[in-house]
Amino acid sequence: MQEPAVVQDGAQWAATSEKLDRLTEKMDAFINMMQKDMAILKTDVAGLKTDVTGLKTDVAGLKTDVAGLKTDVAGLETNVAGLNVKVFERQNDDLVSNKAPVAGKAGRTCWTGTEIRSLVPSTALRRGTRHFHR
Repeated sequence: MQEPAVVQDGAQWAATSEKLDRLTEKMDAFINMMQKDMAILKTDVAGLKTDVTGLKTDVAGLKTDVAGLKTDVAGLETNVAGLNVKVFERQNDDLVSNKAPVAGKAGRTCWTGTEIRSLVPSTALRRGTRHFHR
């Protein structure tokens, strides 16, 4: 290699060469450190990908569970609605029907006020439902 024109003597060239050697060592150390950091980052990213996959699986499971709960709630609402209709129909049949047994007295077509009051919750009577009183 030819010495540059600005370098006049060997001492100046030796000092410049020493600085270049130290700079090369620092660059090599920096490159090694970056390679280690990249290896660590690759491991971390692989772990994060695994975690995300696990979370996606958990979310899918939760969505399935929520859908099942919605189905259960809808079924319960249907059952409650059906029970309400049946209770109302039964009460209506007992109060109005000629065929309904009235306190063991066959052939009667209506209930007495006392018999009706026995079917109505006492709170309804306290609220002033006058048509149940004689």
